[in-house]
Amino acid sequence: MNINKPVKKTFDPSKIRKIFINHMNSWFSNFVIEELRTEAVSDPKIVKNEFIGTKNNTNMKLPYLFEPTEIKIEYNPHYEQEIFKCDVFIYNIEDADLNEIEYIIKGLKTLKHTSEKTLIIITSIMTWARTQPKYLKEGPQMNEVSEKQAAEENLNEKNQKVATDKTASKGIIVPFEDFDYTLRLPAKRFYQYKMIETIALTASNVNPMIKTYIICPGLTYGCGENIFYDYFKMAWLDEPGKLPVIGDGNNSIPTIHIKDLASIVKRVVERVPDEKYIFAVDRTKNRSLTNLIESISKSVGSGLVENIRDYSMINKIPMYSFLSIDVKCKTSKLFEDKRGDYEDKEDFIAKKFKWHCEFGIPENIDKIRKEFNLFRNLKPVKIFITGPPASGKSTLSQLLSQFYSLPVFNVKDLIERAKFLPEEDSLAHEIRAKIEELKDKMVAEHEEAQKKLKISKKKIEPLDRSNLNPRLPEELIIKIIKRFFNTNTSRNKGYILDGYPKNYSECQGLFFRLDTEGDNLKSSIDFDLAPNNVIRLDMATDEYLKNRIKSNNELAITNPQHYSDEAMIRRFTNFKNFNETAKTQQTLGSFFRENNIEIVTLDCKMDFQSLLKETRKVIEIKGKIKTFKKYEDPRNTQTKLINVEKSLMETSKDILFTKE
Repeated sequence: MNINKPVKKTFDPSKIRKIFINHMNSWFSNFVIEELRTEAVSDPKIVKNEFIGTKNNTNMKLPYLFEPTEIKIEYNPHYEQEIFKCDVFIYNIEDADLNEIEYIIKGLKTLKHTSEKTLIIITSIMTWARTQPKYLKEGPQMNEVSEKQAAEENLNEKNQKVATDKTASKGIIVPFEDFDYTLRLPAKRFYQYKMIETIALTASNVNPMIKTYIICPGLTYGCGENIFYDYFKMAWLDEPGKLPVIGDGNNSIPTIHIKDLASIVKRVVERVPDEKYIFAVDRTKNRSLTNLIESISKSVGSGLVENIRDYSMINKIPMYSFLSIDVKCKTSKLFEDKRGDYEDKEDFIAKKFKWHCEFGIPENIDKIRKEFNLFRNLKPVKIFITGPPASGKSTLSQLLSQFYSLPVFNVKDLIERAKFLPEEDSLAHEIRAKIEELKDKMVAEHEEAQKKLKISKKKIEPLDRSNLNPRLPEELIIKIIKRFFNTNTSRNKGYILDGYPKNYSECQGLFFRLDTEGDNLKSSIDFDLAPNNVIRLDMATDEYLKNRIKSNNELAITNPQHYSDEAMIRRFTNFKNFNETAKTQQTLGSFFRENNIEIVTLDCKMDFQSLLKETRKVIEIKGKIKTFKKYEDPRNTQTKLINVEKSLMETSKDILFTKE
């Protein structure tokens, strides 16, 4: 019996648990603090946590209304300072001073403690970057393990074939587990990380009052993510159209959402588990790099990826060194919960680990996309510009599009684009069928007119079917616009609607949705689709607008029928009918008023630069619109990780080329 081994105790609820966190205002620490905060908890059984820690010099703010004690590490040979009175020490190795961690470990080992001390170090998966795969050798259990692994990882046929081809001579590759940590071999630049881990893990051998835990997370994502930031940004901008993937993209990438990482830190603090080394990775079914990048591209960008096999181009691939690793590891058992024989079901549910993104990026990509936009205040800007003919709607739309990098939705253009959707697309098929149906009707009407003309012996004009351009019905036009509303570009950035809808009915069709309320269907406005800015260009007489058209020879020549006096009078009349101000009528304006969307009327007689300026004032009245082209890169909150990435560029090839 080891008399030096302390008896495992639960923490006394009456005591305050003092927790030290390195760089409390960092991205990672923010989420850990939110998980561990207990000042608002009234349950006497819950241990109250008190925080102290250091701060870095970034602009990151601590959680709302949270004011922990800030301290500075003062190095001295006797380790005499307040920090060593803490019960828990949490260090994220990625943004910590390694000398500071070593100093704390030495202090913990040297001092005599009256209670247990818990040291938690969050390390990097890069400490496994050059580790040789773990094989299951030929034997009676091989088939059983192979089937189990395939079921757990849900390998698709292609990846299973690749794995089989790679390992046919050596056996089946099996994931590393927590107890395999002695096998890890880091990338060259991460040897210091491993050294710190080793020193920490041996601390309890010197001082049994120290409990050390090394948490090895997969590549982190979600909210203020850094590793996948460039991919989200490229997809958001749609530049380039295809997201780059390293090599064949079959390498296995462990990942974890930042909130799940924070949750497992909390679990370690509260449970003091037996495991010393913990793999904090989610349960992504297909962890290949290609699958991860395709998920981002499909949800945010064009849906396309491009394999880059020319390694001289690695500078064009964001976070190359991190995304080129190939490490198969298993989610730690610490994430699992087993209900005790006599445990109440409600108690079990209450303590069960609550995953935020259990199955990783591919199955939670919409949630992660929204977090990405929300964290950077990238709100979709949805603008509807209306006004009488020749008021300048299209010109203003183009100017706003260039300034805010937003797509312009013009009904005529969208119909043309919809005609060229893939043959198998149901909407494209419906459009073509309707156009042919309407053309048949126009031809039949023309032939009927021909018969009457023959009787009267008047001249018969031939009808060229190829030049017929029938007007599509309202419900089909709305389907087309909604299709483009639901593109990634529109969902992320927003849109500019140029001149459509024109009346109350079209507004309902475009912006309303059907909601189930009991056994009934209820229509209500869909604020995800509806504009948050409605600009009406007006304040000009019909005569002024007619003269504007006449002075524009290009318009008059290119589309004389559309801008003829007769056509203009008809269009002016329709606009007035659809935009009467009488409150009793269902007009374009009344639709937006009913749904609390403000309409701002601007003078269309202004020059377009002045009009653009005034429109921007209206749109930005609640704050400037942030887009990537005008948005300061927020990753200065993790400058250390970026600097590590830059320094890795010169040596990252050995990750791929020295590993089997």
